Amino acid sequence: MANKRRIKVPARRSSLVSSEPIGTQIPAWLDRVRARHDFGPGDAVHNIFLERAFDAVFEITKALPAKVLEESAAASNNLLVLLKAFQSPEVLPELERYEPLASPYLKGLQAQQDLLKRAGGLVRAEEVAQLLNLTRQAVDKRRQAAKLIAIPQGERGFGYPLCQFNSKGPVPGLDQMLAALGPTDGWGQLTFLLSPNSGLDNRSPLDFLNEGHIARVAQVASLFGEHGAL
Repeated sequence: MANKRRIKVPARRSSLVSSEPIGTQIPAWLDRVRARHDFGPGDAVHNIFLERAFDAVFEITKALPAKVLEESAAASNNLLVLLKAFQSPEVLPELERYEPLASPYLKGLQAQQDLLKRAGGLVRAEEVAQLLNLTRQAVDKRRQAAKLIAIPQGERGFGYPLCQFNSKGPVPGLDQMLAALGPTDGWGQLTFLLSPNSGLDNRSPLDFLNEGHIARVAQVASLFGEHGAL
């Protein structure tokens, strides 16, 4: 009787430790990416973008030293992870080969993020509605009437800088300041609100509004609106 071939049954693997070589392990985060990838064959644009984006991220990861990777990974959100990586001296020169204006553009994005941090972050329209005891539609009307500072957030609509509110609602005099500024986008309005101003003893308009100096802030804002500079 011929010897039967013995089949070796692999031992049950731990969910944390794999017996496969390190290079062949599939990280848990990659499984999560697979689970979230629900584009069908007809979503060619999405698939092409994801493939190229992943290739770019892998190239950046190989180019960056461990310290830069650690600093980038510590960013507060996923977009800032990439922003910090792009600004590194290992990646930025290569990026500028294809886009000469990459450096000022990235610095502008970083400045916007720093400004939002100083503003206390953004809140959604629903949160503003709850704070002001209004409907979402009423909040939108205030934004359209330039009575609130709103920052565009792509398909998510608008975010509202937290610094323009106190426990009772909008900072007193905010609407007068915005009216005096004239046609200015949300970034310009927020920059003016938080920046030291020579006409306000090198303090910010927000400081003066919080102290009740509404007329003085409105006067300085009107000059800013006329000349576009402090």
